[in-house]
Amino acid sequence: MSVELATLKHFGPDKRNIPIKSKNGTYVVPHSLAKLMDSQINRWRTEYIPNLSRAQSTLPDFIIGSNRNFPSLKYLPGRQPLTEDWRTLCEKTVSKRFELMVEQKLISGQLKPVYQAAFDLVFKESVQLKLPMLAMEWVVGNLFRGIGREDEGIDLLKRQKEQARTQILNIRSSIEGRCASSINYLKPSFEAAILGNDLGFIAENNLPGLIDNFQKSSELPYTWHQPLDFYKDDIYLAIDYLNQSKRKIAYLLDNAGESLVDLFVIQFLLLRGHNIKVIARSKPALNDETAAELKAFAVKNQDDLGLINMSVPIVPGSPVPGLDLTSMDEAGKEALKWADLIIAKGEGNMMGLPPEYNYNKDIFYLFKSKSPLFSQGIGQFTGVGTDPTAGQAVAWLKLAGK
Repeated sequence: MSVELATLKHFGPDKRNIPIKSKNGTYVVPHSLAKLMDSQINRWRTEYIPNLSRAQSTLPDFIIGSNRNFPSLKYLPGRQPLTEDWRTLCEKTVSKRFELMVEQKLISGQLKPVYQAAFDLVFKESVQLKLPMLAMEWVVGNLFRGIGREDEGIDLLKRQKEQARTQILNIRSSIEGRCASSINYLKPSFEAAILGNDLGFIAENNLPGLIDNFQKSSELPYTWHQPLDFYKDDIYLAIDYLNQSKRKIAYLLDNAGESLVDLFVIQFLLLRGHNIKVIARSKPALNDETAAELKAFAVKNQDDLGLINMSVPIVPGSPVPGLDLTSMDEAGKEALKWADLIIAKGEGNMMGLPPEYNYNKDIFYLFKSKSPLFSQGIGQFTGVGTDPTAGQAVAWLKLAGK
């Protein structure tokens, strides 16, 4: 596949600093940035595309049917192309990351508009090429890792993620109290996990409101202080399904902090005799949980985890926000192959396992809808008809072959 994005031909092959135009003006792009962008786009050609065939050979039966191209590389018209709406969302995310870089003195404030102008060119050409969203995330993620020096151990959101984990851990007893007060403790546990999905990168700071809801709900036996507005509620259906036999479950985590709430669900599933492997990000990706960070947090706070049993395996998965089967770590792929049920937390993991496909695994989607963009087209597959609106909760059990 031949792909032309923001390569050096746009900026010039020599050491000159070349001006480029963006919607906000004309900026001079340093040659070092041009080289970085060129190298990462070439990595997309030489690593990402060949990985597709390798991924297909390692997970040959994951998708049912003759067309086994993975969702992460398939362009899905009308659902997740890089339309202007997607581009606006991407630009909002990119701008927020650049603000963090300036705040942490990784780039100067003067360079911020230059970098944004360069990324504007990448988005413009990606829209024209109709690149799939997760492929674009891979390119952009590697660019940010280079600019933000994440490969040197710098994580732009390390402090924010640690704060979210710590604050959720501090109200552990409130969450336990609310879940354990119900006769069927799995139901409030799944609901708590969906409530925790409020902690998205592009969302406003919802952590204080989430903590307040958990604390005020600790003594309410049958409801939450701020209850969920369900678009689709298959929780009882999922509980009946889980009661039928012991399952091998791959649990795909989403955001840091939220992951601590997911561990309550995992703990209760373990108590019921299910076998579980937890899959987190393989590299820093926005505010998503990484396998290495969660393991380190568990070791550091083992005396405060209460009911949570950290003997469950935590393996690295996708390096981008969401589930990208093509660039996924081998340990994550093995966990998916091993499982007969996948619990997919968050819209990013749902986009990586979209309902357009039939799988040989049962999938339980758990998330709160952040934007109609993420959940576009779900209505026709869930049987509800219309798509979820922002803020609605989704607990949807999609059985294999359906």
